[in-house]
Amino acid sequence: MKNALLIYQPYEGYINIGDYIQSLASKQFLGNIDIFLNRERLDEYCGEKVRLIMNGWFMHEPLHWPPSESIEPMFVSFHLNTKAYALLNNGKSLKYFKRHEPIACRDFQTVRVLNEKNIEAYFAGCLTLTLGEHYKGNNRNDTIYFVDPYFEYSKKITELMKSLWVLAFNYRRISIISAKLFPFGAIKKKLITALFYMQYSKVFDPDMLVGAHYLTHRYREQEFNTEDEKFYQAEVLIEKYATAKLVVTSKIHCALPCLSLETPVVFVDNAAKDMSSACRMDGLIELFVVLLYTHGKFSSNDINLKSRKININTQFVNKELYLKYKTMLLDKFR
Repeated sequence: MKNALLIYQPYEGYINIGDYIQSLASKQFLGNIDIFLNRERLDEYCGEKVRLIMNGWFMHEPLHWPPSESIEPMFVSFHLNTKAYALLNNGKSLKYFKRHEPIACRDFQTVRVLNEKNIEAYFAGCLTLTLGEHYKGNNRNDTIYFVDPYFEYSKKITELMKSLWVLAFNYRRISIISAKLFPFGAIKKKLITALFYMQYSKVFDPDMLVGAHYLTHRYREQEFNTEDEKFYQAEVLIEKYATAKLVVTSKIHCALPCLSLETPVVFVDNAAKDMSSACRMDGLIELFVVLLYTHGKFSSNDINLKSRKININTQFVNKELYLKYKTMLLDKFR
């Protein structure tokens, strides 16, 4: 049987490269890839029978579920988002899940909603926890990455005045960080960076913020000409994470691979996230060293924030809870 790999369509003109990192995790276990299949159009495939690992977020467009009968699905690290729960009221969808149970899920919330429909399901964690088997962090360096760390950006006049004040007194530092965050300088971008600096300098040493590197998982659609280019960029990011001293992020498909790569990672969790985002975290958030962000303030049960600010010498050790899920996932493909 031939092998297929998930690819992803842009939304609002942007590509989430974290999706492609999930597909890299699948690719490890499939060998040669014969065809790419759009996650949101799996019902439209009409070629010869293919094997497809169904990991990740499903679905942005639930009208295209269930997939084609020409696809032999392997449900591993499957997440059914709240926005797609309506498809569980569809008899055809329920029969499809029943036919392919048990469903290995990425989060406990998906396990619960499937179990409520009498579909056998269990929590297995995310397949990106296995990326360390292929990408090794043998050349560890002193680089610290901030990857899409969550912070609040408000257009209120009070926030604008605060950012102007912070920018005026920290212009050199903020200008350096802004140049790393944004490819082109502008006063608006400096003001946004000033808000980031104002919030994060409460717990991170300013010199650490200035010296860090800044990355994103969000790319404009026109930056890529082919799917191979998107996979290449995903690999570039993984290789960076594999050699980093520390990664600070709010992206789960940055944080989860870091665990497998044995790269120290701090996950910044937005306490005010909506349910469509919160449902993804049920079972995963426990795997991380967490810095909880609540309207511009930070707290943590994992990090001592009282004695001193986090700096380049602060040592972080990842939790080991992920190891049992990594082993479980690897065992599925042995």
